[in-house]
Amino acid sequence: MIMARSLEIPAVVGTGDASVMINTGQLIIADGIEGKVIVNPTDKEKKKYLKRKEKLMEQKREFERIKDKPAS
Repeated sequence: MIMARSLEIPAVVGTGDASVMINTGQLIIADGIEGKVIVNPTDKEKKKYLKRKEKLMEQKREFERIKDKPAS
C-alpha cells in the first residue's frame, strides 16, 4: 500500500472477493481514499469521480507551485 501511494497508483486493500467478481473489460473506479471499488459506475458516479480527480490534480499543481517557497 505504501509503495502504491508513493507511485500514485490507486489501491484498495481488503476487497474480499471483488477480484473474482470483476470481469475483464468491466469499468471500475478504485477509490483509495474511501477504500471502495465501484464496478460499472453510473454516469453520475463517473462525473463525481472525474470532478474529484480534477480537484486533487489542481491541489497537486498548487502544492508543486508553492513547495519551495519560504514559510511566512
